[in-house]
Amino acid sequence: MGLMKSVPDDKVSKLALNFLQKIDFGKDLEQTLSFYGEMRASFGYIEQVTVTLIYKAAGLTYKARNINKGRITNKLISFLQATISFCYITVPVL
Repeated sequence: MGLMKSVPDDKVSKLALNFLQKIDFGKDLEQTLSFYGEMRASFGYIEQVTVTLIYKAAGLTYKARNINKGRITNKLISFLQATISFCYITVPVL
C-alpha cells in the first residue's frame, strides 16, 4: 500500500480501471464477485473505481440470468442476493 500512496490517485485509478475492464472469469461469476470484493478492499478509496465496481457487480445479475436462461434456482437466488449485498455495502462508501 505504501507504493500506491506515493503515486497520484489519477494514475492509480486509471490503472485500476483498465485492469478491471480486462478481467473476465467467464461463467465463474462467484470468482468474479470475489475479485470485485478484493478490488474494493484495495482501491475503495478511489471513487471512480468504487462506482465502476458497483456497475460491474449489478451487471453480474443480468449475466447470471442469461447464463441460467431465465430459470430461477436456489443457487441463482443466493448469487443474486450476494451481488445485491455487495452493492448495498459498497454504496455508502461513496
